[in-house]
Amino acid sequence: MEQQQVHELVEDFVRRLNDTSDTEVPPTAQLTELGIDSLSLVDLLFTLERTFEVSIPDDALPGISTVADLTDYVVATSR
Repeated sequence: MEQQQVHELVEDFVRRLNDTSDTEVPPTAQLTELGIDSLSLVDLLFTLERTFEVSIPDDALPGISTVADLTDYVVATSR
């Protein structure tokens, strides 16, 4: 799987969450800056797990604070 695929899914999620079609989602953006609260994060993680058939355990969450962190984690665990 490619990082671009994961990033596009995260970007789509953020756009739906913010109810906008033009939200920019740079890789360095903090998830909280994008409006992703704890409930939204659970929804996003579930979507990523289901889509890419990966598992993102709770103990991995402290190391995931940006879009790039999340993308890198999903790509690394899907191999």
